[in-house]
Amino acid sequence: MAEPVDLYLNFDEAFFGANGIERRGEAASRYRALLEENREALNFRLGNRPVAEHRFLSKHFWRDLEGLIRDEFTHGDTMLPRCWIEGDRAYIAVEDLCAAAEVRALSDRQRRYITGRIHSHLARLLLPERYMPIKLDSKRPTEQALLATPVKNDICAAFGREYIQFVAALSPRNGRDAQRVYEVIGDEGEAVFNFWTLAPYVHLNLKQQGLTPQDSMAKLFDTIRAARKRKQDTQEAYTVFDYYGSLPHFRKALGFDERMPTHLYAYLEARLLIDSLLLHR
Repeated sequence: MAEPVDLYLNFDEAFFGANGIERRGEAASRYRALLEENREALNFRLGNRPVAEHRFLSKHFWRDLEGLIRDEFTHGDTMLPRCWIEGDRAYIAVEDLCAAAEVRALSDRQRRYITGRIHSHLARLLLPERYMPIKLDSKRPTEQALLATPVKNDICAAFGREYIQFVAALSPRNGRDAQRVYEVIGDEGEAVFNFWTLAPYVHLNLKQQGLTPQDSMAKLFDTIRAARKRKQDTQEAYTVFDYYGSLPHFRKALGFDERMPTHLYAYLEARLLIDSLLLHR
């Protein structure tokens, strides 16, 4: 029977090599060994078991995982602006995102929830095969090989799809709520970075706890609004999730493929949020 860690053991080493193609094989060997050495603990952590049953993951595991992240191809620490997404190099319109989400159309007020860099993030999540060529230099041999490698992207695609489906069900009276959401996840800064890295996996974990996709997305939107209100009330620096507890800051963008170290790290950190009952009903 397949175990949760097997998803990650089936990774494709083509997604390593960000620090030089000569390091690809070494990084792949280190990642495989790390997963095997921590198989039991990872199966418990990833297997939807309560936190009281979790097996310990040592500080060496986290250090080694962070080291592997440096060798992984990722979307980068900044997202492409909308003018690149809808510019000469590619054209990924809101209508394309709606089609990928199986949503017929959005009203003008609903479209305001997909403005600014929200548009870019959703393009990355839902249509990576079209977004990646914009981000990468297809003339470099390493990146040519990467573009030819099939991407496993089920979790992020589900998040992007269900985000748009949630927005399509909203009936905003005006644009104020969309503006509040944009201020937290649609501009630049750590709050935006934190949200788009962790949100797909917080959403996945909430669904694993029994919430419907709509209820889970509603919980996330409530969390976004609470983060904005906290900043407004306190004038303190904030991110969407980390003020719920003393979680480590995960500042690496997700990689192209969900079997890679950035995704494993984000999944494990999202489990901390859920297992602490910090985002429960």
